[in-house]
Amino acid sequence: MRKKIVLIGVVVLVIGIVIFAGGDAAILHYTVTDTAVKELATGQYGREITLTSSSLFTVSSTFPNWIVVTSSNYSKVTSGNYATYAISPIENTHVSSLYVKGYDLGTGSYYLLAFNSSQPPVTYSYLPLSVSYLSLLSVFGIVLLIIGIIIAIIGVILKRKEKTGDEIQV
Repeated sequence: MRKKIVLIGVVVLVIGIVIFAGGDAAILHYTVTDTAVKELATGQYGREITLTSSSLFTVSSTFPNWIVVTSSNYSKVTSGNYATYAISPIENTHVSSLYVKGYDLGTGSYYLLAFNSSQPPVTYSYLPLSVSYLSLLSVFGIVLLIIGIIIAIIGVILKRKEKTGDEIQV
């Protein structure tokens, strides 16, 4: 075993863990997450959301028909024409019974809306794009963690060269 190589691997591994944790904590610090909505009109549930900078906005719910509209279009939206005014998500995923939609929204006011006879569950969150680069810290941390593990394993596997009688001793 080469102790110096193992030590270097462990140090890189620890640095990777710290950078990953720091990036993850920074993203959580800047991400706003909420579940609060109210009945805005009979059979219409939602909430107005004001974004002060361009943001990645996500909506997740077991109810598939949550939509996002601009505040200027809110008064025009009904249960019959909501698809006309809904902002198209950049990502729309359905896993098991959970529907997740992702939006790239600019600065401004928006409404998160659902038309239903009872209030459907929802969780929404947004992360300002100006700080989304912090996710790169997490990726860099994972890369360092993997490199540290590889270096440590190499250090454990390597064996010292055995000296043979043919080598000249100085």
